[in-house]
Amino acid sequence: MLAATALSAVGLGAPVQAGTAPGGRVAVTVVNRATGNPVADACVVLVQPGQGGLPDGCGDVTDQQGRVTTGRVQAGTYQMFVFTPTGYGYQWAGANGGTGDQRDAARIQVRAGQTSQAATVRLDRPGAITGVVRDPAGAPVPAADVSITAWGFGVGPSLGAVTADDQGRYRLDVLGPYSWPLSVTSGGVLPRQWSGGVGNRFQADRVRVRAGQDTTHDLTLARGGLLRGGVTVRGGAAVDSWRLTAVNAVTGDQIGVADSGTAEDRSYAMPLAGPQSIKVRWSVQAGGESRSGWARTAPVRVAGSGTRTLDVTIG
Repeated sequence: MLAATALSAVGLGAPVQAGTAPGGRVAVTVVNRATGNPVADACVVLVQPGQGGLPDGCGDVTDQQGRVTTGRVQAGTYQMFVFTPTGYGYQWAGANGGTGDQRDAARIQVRAGQTSQAATVRLDRPGAITGVVRDPAGAPVPAADVSITAWGFGVGPSLGAVTADDQGRYRLDVLGPYSWPLSVTSGGVLPRQWSGGVGNRFQADRVRVRAGQDTTHDLTLARGGLLRGGVTVRGGAAVDSWRLTAVNAVTGDQIGVADSGTAEDRSYAMPLAGPQSIKVRWSVQAGGESRSGWARTAPVRVAGSGTRTLDVTIG
């Protein structure tokens, strides 16, 4: 039987309740939709709306009766993502079945000191999406990462991600029979983007998956725009390195990144897909310590092409 695994902090999973504060729990039952039989070893991940992509790790794991009560999490509103190692398709858990769109996932109210009962999760057989990733000129993009989520930059591809081969061909074969948005992270000058060449997951083209079948869908990347500007360190303090991360203001997905090349760098250029609204988060390394915060708490609108200038203060 699978053991529950810790969720990566970068992945933005449910915030685990620290100390002895009275967090809440969620009771979940997972079954096979076709037979009604319980599904053991299903991974249940709680996610708060607007907090970004799925975390690494399995979360909480169902027993032989298909049941699990999650660990304590902070009181609030949650949605569930459920998957198994084999045999069933991934899904956002809806009130009456699975979905590939987080907006359609059921919302669960977690209250301090209580256990909330989630609707029964009904898993379906998986299907596959296959195709070719192409650049704006139509040439294949080798080694592009294709996924249903947007993981933290620098931590590697996350749950369900695949890497295209040297001809740009990819195959995702773990998805439930629903309509899914796909993210593409190709590196280089092209920005991370969702199917349809957009930066907002909720505006992405969705690809329909059918159980036991392959759906062909080529992904043509957009060139996007550029966010650039100066970087000022608060108080003129020395830093060893810094990173700026663009976060979609609606979904919370990490959608762009810019790193310092040297300790003296005080400017950045970040490719971004658009149009979308973003917030900018900074992190710095200085004297062996790490600090982070928001450079811009108010959303900034980025166009689908051209250059926008935004100076930021960090530290």
